[in-house]
Amino acid sequence: MEYKNKFIDNMREFENLKNLINTIFISNSSLPNQVFHKEFTNYLFKEFDFIMTDEFWSEIRELANKTNDDFIIMAVLDPDPITYYFKEFGYFNWVKLEISITPDQYLDILNFSPEDSSADSIFVNSYTVVWASPSMKWGIWAEREKEVCVIAFSEKCIRTP
Repeated sequence: MEYKNKFIDNMREFENLKNLINTIFISNSSLPNQVFHKEFTNYLFKEFDFIMTDEFWSEIRELANKTNDDFIIMAVLDPDPITYYFKEFGYFNWVKLEISITPDQYLDILNFSPEDSSADSIFVNSYTVVWASPSMKWGIWAEREKEVCVIAFSEKCIRTP
């Protein structure tokens, strides 16, 4: 399967997804400061490394099914998607993950890298990563340096383990 076509390469689509992400997250913030908007009040915590596993994909795919989301947005905020990633490679390190992909395909997307730059896969070169629910009922913020992943649920969403 060709994974490059899964990544966002259109500026208009990027801006639309960025608006959705900014509805859930305070994207210019970082932990331990507040990174979720006030509607997101219920939290679960995991280790950062967990987001890089097939088990993580299985869990958030199940969550997306419960909230009737057809896809999940995965976006790397650091390194910067515009000044670094788009400038260097011509596409963003952001992906609309269809919930139908398998855990193995999720891992393949994490490990996909630009041609001649294997160090720039999401698995290797991501410091702040978010996953956003198009229904805006939940979001996930992960920071490699702090070794933490925070899953937040909106007041409208029933929290699930």
